[in-house]
Amino acid sequence: MINRFNQRVLNILKISQQEAERLHSAVIKSEHVMLGILREGHGRAIEALQQQGVDTDRLRLTLEQTLYNTTSDSWDSVPN
Repeated sequence: MINRFNQRVLNILKISQQEAERLHSAVIKSEHVMLGILREGHGRAIEALQQQGVDTDRLRLTLEQTLYNTTSDSWDSVPN
């Protein structure tokens, strides 16, 4: 399945995984994917957000705070 994605999507997924790890999440959520898109910084999704007047820096901070405050999926809670 992974072969169906182009290099840009694979890069965003890699960044999303890094974001999940950075925020101590055991799973990659849609919020991590959005952080990956934001960190990549260009493309149709970014253009659409900017056209709607979304402050991408504020969105990034809000996502990070939300994910940071979510402890139910932290690595510590994953059974061995």
